[in-house]
Amino acid sequence: MGSNRKGAPDDLPVDVSPIFTTDGAAVVFARTGWFDSNRGTDLYRVSLAGGDAEKIAEFGDQPFTAWFGAIWQDSGTLLISYGGTANDDPNNGVWTVDINSGDTNQIWHGEAAQYVASPIAETADGRIVLLFPQVMASFASSNDDCPYVVLDLASGETQPIRDGNDKCIRVIGISPDGSVAIGSAGRDAGFWFVDLGTLATSDVPTDPIFAAVPDHDTILIAGAENQPIVWTGDNVLVPVINLTTPVRIQLEFAA
Repeated sequence: MGSNRKGAPDDLPVDVSPIFTTDGAAVVFARTGWFDSNRGTDLYRVSLAGGDAEKIAEFGDQPFTAWFGAIWQDSGTLLISYGGTANDDPNNGVWTVDINSGDTNQIWHGEAAQYVASPIAETADGRIVLLFPQVMASFASSNDDCPYVVLDLASGETQPIRDGNDKCIRVIGISPDGSVAIGSAGRDAGFWFVDLGTLATSDVPTDPIFAAVPDHDTILIAGAENQPIVWTGDNVLVPVINLTTPVRIQLEFAA
C-alpha cells in the first residue's frame, strides 16, 4: 500500500490503544498516519459526546510507538509505553503524558529484551507493574527473565513477579487498591496471591476457578498478556479461559 495508488487518500490514520479518561467522558488514543506524509505517532482525545478528535501531543516520528498501552497515574497524567522499531532506541521505555498541557517526559528507559514495557497497574506504594512483551514471547523457553515485574521509579530497579514455586507469573490480575496480584505461571502451576509490597506468596484454592469452567481439563491458561485477569472492587475475578471464554468468579475468601 502506498500514497501513489490510484484513488487512495493522501493520508490514512490508523488509531490504536484506546483508553477511557478517568471520568469516562472521553477516550485517549494513539494515531499513526499510514502514508508517506506522516508516519509518526500522535496522541489524541475525543469526547464520547462526539466531535473532532483533539491532538494532545506528538509521541515520536516512528509508527505505532504507543502500541503497547497506557494506564492513568492520575486524572490528567498517562503512564504510557514507548516502543520504537529498534531495541536500542533511547526513547524506549515508560513516559508520562500530561493530557492537558501535552508535556511528555521519559521516566524509565528500557533496553535489550525489556526495551518495550507495558504499564499494567500502579501498586499501593506507588511502584508500577510492567509487562515486557518480548520476554513474554520467549517465556516458554526460559524462566530466567520474568515477563511481569514491579518497577521502582526512584531507583530504576525491577523485581520479577514469581509464584510460590519460584516460577515466573505469566498471567496476572491486580487488586483494585494495587496491593495484591493474583497470577499463574501456566496450566499446571495453580494460582497464587502475590503481595506486591513484599512479593510474599500464598496459593489460591482452585475449586472456585474450576467450578466456573465446565470442562476444566481443557484449560490452557486463564488469560494472556493482552487479557489480564480483571479484579473488581467487590472481589470478582474475570479471567479469560483459553483466550476466548471469559468467566466470572466470586472470591469468597480474603486475599
